[in-house]
Amino acid sequence: MDKDTALRIFYQKNGLDPVRAADPSDGCYDPQIAALPQRVEQWLTAIRPGDQDAFLTLLSEYRYLSRPQCQARYQQIVSMLHSRLSDLQLDLSAVLFVTVEAGGACASGGDNVRSDLRCGAFRVLTKGQIIAVQSKLTEEDIAPYQAVLFLDDVIGSGKTMWRSICRLRTDFPDWFCRQRVFCASIAPRSRGVTHINKNCKKAGISVAWLYDDAWVQSPAFAINSEEYRHLEDYEKLIGTCLTEPDKSFFMGFEKNRLILSFYYNTPNNTLSTFWRAGVDMEPPFYRDGDQISRPTLEDLKRRKAQACAQAYRLGMDRRSGKHGST
Repeated sequence: MDKDTALRIFYQKNGLDPVRAADPSDGCYDPQIAALPQRVEQWLTAIRPGDQDAFLTLLSEYRYLSRPQCQARYQQIVSMLHSRLSDLQLDLSAVLFVTVEAGGACASGGDNVRSDLRCGAFRVLTKGQIIAVQSKLTEEDIAPYQAVLFLDDVIGSGKTMWRSICRLRTDFPDWFCRQRVFCASIAPRSRGVTHINKNCKKAGISVAWLYDDAWVQSPAFAINSEEYRHLEDYEKLIGTCLTEPDKSFFMGFEKNRLILSFYYNTPNNTLSTFWRAGVDMEPPFYRDGDQISRPTLEDLKRRKAQACAQAYRLGMDRRSGKHGST
């Protein structure tokens, strides 16, 4: 498969018009999609010719959710929730929406989740119902609600949402045990849903899920498959070296092996070669966060045991024109 064919299939699969997406005056303008052909061209220069077909095939199968698509999915989740609540004789105003809290002081994907949620349900939800920081909640804040919905854009391992559930249950045990509990995502993985269900069952929490089966994300390929072997060396170099101790993005965080991006960022569950930058290597779907820092001499010495100097191999091969087998 060549680059143009892979991009054409990618656009069609994701309902994208590359001409409109590249026009800043158009309402469909998307800077990520506008820059994609150039990024893919540069990306391919760091990939051995014999491996390029595997990468381009994955690109053609890649899932990209634009702003309108994200907003439409949140709107659908609210509609599903409304139907469930009608059976319980409850209204949407009785639901507390808990979104994933940012890990630090800076902006995060949770900001986009909350913004897109409000755009998709502007007339039926108030900003007071949508929680960004659980640590600031008080008994008075939660008292009026009779149901709680835990919401995230992607569910990979399920650990992040489960921590959010545990925290609210621990902080307000009496209130929590009276709530109807819902979970939702616009891009869930079955593995993550199963993790949450198993833990909820052990904790005696009854949970109902809200998502469309068509939204479920599956690993791009099986472990030990031919595709796995094609990507393994690249993923080790890009996903493992120059990371924090005991942290790896090899085959995506926790080896989720997803091929997924949102218009605002790429989750680290995605294959690291699609979002993590290397030397002179621009990934097609750059992630804002978890990138390789410029190492000092001391860094390289300290991490010699990890063979981090090899992290530059792809970039150096490209510079010298060496693309043979290793």
